[in-house]
Amino acid sequence: MLREGATSVQEAQTSAANLKIAQAQLENLQSQMRQNQSTLRGEEAKLSYTKIYAPMDGTIISLDASVGQTVNAVQQTPIIMRIADLTRMTVFVRVPEADVPRLAIGMQVYFSTLGYPNERWDAHLRQILPAPVNSRNSGGIWSCACT
Repeated sequence: MLREGATSVQEAQTSAANLKIAQAQLENLQSQMRQNQSTLRGEEAKLSYTKIYAPMDGTIISLDASVGQTVNAVQQTPIIMRIADLTRMTVFVRVPEADVPRLAIGMQVYFSTLGYPNERWDAHLRQILPAPVNSRNSGGIWSCACT
């Protein structure tokens, strides 16, 4: 366009300078991209050394850590999730003191819950305790552990 007189010398020089600026910006962005890719490879290598083992098989009943959250096991072991074996559970029930003499270890019992009032779970009496678990004032109520 400059040879044919369609633009001024100043416009041609400005366009050439803008082209060089755009090329420099492109090189800068490509350099940043290579740097970020290198950082990503380093972080992936660190991640490959991270292993979390569960002490047992089971069902996750609570998740205490968020996805992407950093956990630090230097001072104490962090709780990431709670796993339970739901095939075998212990249920603590309250029993009036007057019914305790009729109980025997190993006897078959059943229970239901408020959430499933029509559902019945069979169990065996494993233990009779003179007070409810985590209670200071039993008031004549005993606890039984059923498994």
